[in-house]
Amino acid sequence: MLSPIFETRFKKDIKRLQKRGKDMDKLKIVIERLLENKPLEKNIRIML
Repeated sequence: MLSPIFETRFKKDIKRLQKRGKDMDKLKIVIERLLENKPLEKNIRIML
C-alpha cells in the first residue's frame, strides 16, 4: 500500500470543495483505490 503525500494546494482545494457542499465520497473512493494500487474503472467520472 502506498502512503499519500498531500500538498498544500491539494489540501486547500479539498477544503474549498467541502465549503461548497460537494460530495467527497467519490473522491475518497478514488484516492483509496489509488493507494491500494487497484485499477480504476474506465468509466469513472468525478464531477465536483
